[in-house]
Amino acid sequence: VWGILLRHERYMSVTLVCLAAVRLRRLSKRRNTSDNGRVRSRGERVLVSLVRRRLPSMNTKHVATILHSMAALRLSVDDGDLAASLIDRFVLLVDGANGQAIGNMVWACGKLGRFPDKESLERILRRLLSVSGECNSQNFSNTLWALGTMAEQGLSDVVSDPTLELLLSCYVCKLSESVPQGMSNVLWALARLGYEPGGDVVQRIVRELLSRPRDQMKPQDLAN
Repeated sequence: VWGILLRHERYMSVTLVCLAAVRLRRLSKRRNTSDNGRVRSRGERVLVSLVRRRLPSMNTKHVATILHSMAALRLSVDDGDLAASLIDRFVLLVDGANGQAIGNMVWACGKLGRFPDKESLERILRRLLSVSGECNSQNFSNTLWALGTMAEQGLSDVVSDPTLELLLSCYVCKLSESVPQGMSNVLWALARLGYEPGGDVVQRIVRELLSRPRDQMKPQDLAN
């Protein structure tokens, strides 16, 4: 795939760039994949160059896909802080974003350690809440995990308590569809944010987590 990028750079549309990024992300998960370092290094530079050139044509889904792939691939090339440019583009178009794009984008920010400013973050979260009916549990667990990551990195007043309470309420409403990793990530995030929800919210999440078959859990889920 890196070779295809190198050979066809001139003809790659936004959609093809995103498809290439997703394909590379999926291939990177294969344990038996041997990666030619020289080809990958050249391919990374081409991918970054393509993304920068196509950025003005990208919608929120495109941006979220690229950021998600950058985080998963641990791209070593970020000429001129491409991540910041992608985040700015996403914020500009956030009113058209769906829950999956927001969840993927915020998760990627957590992995990359690059975050929107507080005002922009609030806009993103408000949009997520406005489309909550279309979201799944992972959209909320990814978002809450990223907020916890921000707090862990020393950022203060990451999110207001009312917004956090609404996000958590939306997640709890979809708790039965959540995977164990999502539950443990939410509990971890609440601890990092120093937020103690009212009622029996934490107990409900813990009960749901412990009710799942043990073969669905990883040690990290229980450690969190």
